[in-house]
Amino acid sequence: MTNYLIHNIKPFGCFDSGMYLVILHANDIPPHIGIIYNEKYFSLTVSGQTLGDDSKVLKKLIHRKQIKTLFIKLARALNSKDNIRNTFMEKKRVHGNITCLFPIKKVLAEMYSKSITRAKFIYEVLPLLYETKSIEDVYHLN
Repeated sequence: MTNYLIHNIKPFGCFDSGMYLVILHANDIPPHIGIIYNEKYFSLTVSGQTLGDDSKVLKKLIHRKQIKTLFIKLARALNSKDNIRNTFMEKKRVHGNITCLFPIKKVLAEMYSKSITRAKFIYEVLPLLYETKSIEDVYHLN
């Protein structure tokens, strides 16, 4: 496994419009990955799908449980809530080779770089996003 360092991490304030890559349990291996698009949260877990829940609910959960979380604000978020929702609906839950990263890679590959689809881990996705100048800012909670 490769170590990957993220620099210039700022304290998180509040969500604005656009897209965020969310890394929950950022200190754990593996972390959990989701997407926030225009304040709606999308995720795939062993329990099922989260398809556009209010991001404020997620933020409250992160605060209450003191979950170490990174929010990576993505530049040029050219996508739609319906497209993201449809991508997350393709798989019902995490199982076998289908991880929480699966739908995220597909969404990001459509927007930034097709090579993202080959990544198996988040630490392989982040350098590709930096290379394409797709990361605007990185924020943390806890």
